[in-house]
Amino acid sequence: MTIKEYALDTAKNFSNKFVQGITPFAKIPIESMMGKKIFPNIYKPQTIRDRWLNVFQGLSLDDEYKLFAGLPSRPYYESFGDLLYYNTDPKQIAYYATLDMKDNFRRKMLGKGSGSGESIKTDYLYNFKLAVRYKDNEAMKYYLNEYAQENGTVKGLIQSFKMSHPLYGLNKEEQVQFIKYLNKDEVLDLKKALVYYEETYGDTIRKLETMKR
Repeated sequence: MTIKEYALDTAKNFSNKFVQGITPFAKIPIESMMGKKIFPNIYKPQTIRDRWLNVFQGLSLDDEYKLFAGLPSRPYYESFGDLLYYNTDPKQIAYYATLDMKDNFRRKMLGKGSGSGESIKTDYLYNFKLAVRYKDNEAMKYYLNEYAQENGTVKGLIQSFKMSHPLYGLNKEEQVQFIKYLNKDEVLDLKKALVYYEETYGDTIRKLETMKR
């Protein structure tokens, strides 16, 4: 990292911490107007799929909203532990960090965008994969049925899961370049991300591939 890059990185970290420290009552309206979520990084905004969910997340009431809205979620009783301690999954954090790094690599080094699209069908796929992650069987059945109603196929399901792979969209040569592009900590994140992907989606993908045959 050059001195210029280090200075820019330091400035970004400072400004991001400053913005994240602002009260959610100020951030939520801005995010709703933008349609982008600026937590946890203002320089990597994420598309807001559910504006009301984003509001309740800002108020730390997202588990309650998911429960009453019937969205995919972990069992509600597990959220009680959050009142006593902040619980995070290091592999999940590493997974999403790796996806961000891959998008940066594709954009900066390969001149490619993320290529993601939005539609009702992709929303159902997104929520179905969330349900798989949380092992929420009722939500899985619901969103799988909604996906089928939109003429979704098993082949499309499998492809959607494969697109969630940390290295999806990179050919063999680009994967080698990507690993060289990462620093030591980011390589460790990639390893955790691959484990997280397999643990979260591996069994479901194999079951779907069996159905396709």
